Amino acid sequence: MDPRTPLERRFREARLDLELLTEPIGGGAGVRRGQNSIVQIDIVKPPRASSERFQIFQGARENRVEALGLDPRRRQLVLFVDEPRRAFEVRLSRNVKVPPGVRVLRSSKTERVVEQWTTGSKRHFLCGMDEAHLFVAELPFGVSSVNGARDALRAPEVPPNLHVRDGRVVRQGEWFFLPCARRDTEAIEIAVRARRVQHEIGIAQAAKLDRAGRPHVADEVVVIHDESVNNGRKIFVRGEVRHPDHRTVRFPGFVRAVPNREPFARPAGVSWID
Repeated sequence: MDPRTPLERRFREARLDLELLTEPIGGGAGVRRGQNSIVQIDIVKPPRASSERFQIFQGARENRVEALGLDPRRRQLVLFVDEPRRAFEVRLSRNVKVPPGVRVLRSSKTERVVEQWTTGSKRHFLCGMDEAHLFVAELPFGVSSVNGARDALRAPEVPPNLHVRDGRVVRQGEWFFLPCARRDTEAIEIAVRARRVQHEIGIAQAAKLDRAGRPHVADEVVVIHDESVNNGRKIFVRGEVRHPDHRTVRFPGFVRAVPNREPFARPAGVSWID
């Protein structure tokens, strides 16, 4: 009889390593109130291991964590999480800004303890391998297949085949890079002449977008306000775009940078995903 749980078997079928934890991430005596009941997901590379693995703490017994559709060729699967709305506590260094609306429960000279909440809604994640590293991306809406998840994350401006009329779309992690439309060229030239080019900066930081993880740093970034797009701004980059987990890409002229549709509601002060 296979001793593995259904979740472990599904990860194994997708050619992914999973460690189910018996204690919350953050562990043992350091666990803050409420964290032993909530779902936690992380990616780690143990000191003597040759590769990364997923870690999942399932929390309270009534929490549901299931692997839905999987794609062994891509080494990806869709993870479904359903848990009630619950409060839990997170430690924040005094150097970390407390987000608006977050309640501070206790303070000391070195840290604050703040109250966070699970969403109380069903969530879906695309989990797996991207280039050389594992990733977890929350989906903007529920789907059950890997193909459906990849399509859910793709921005509407990006065609499914990653080709547009004037050339090929380049992807680096959660960012897609498209050839500039002719109507944007004049606005970019005006921004360059006005010295509104930001140099050696994370693309999300330059555009004031809330994105988790390490930044995708570009040589040059231009942000143009445009009410015709969803977030009211268009982003253009030129030169190299670098990220430690992805191959560096280079653009001799400006291209449009479009983020995927992953929502970012991760609680402040945690590296794991609740």
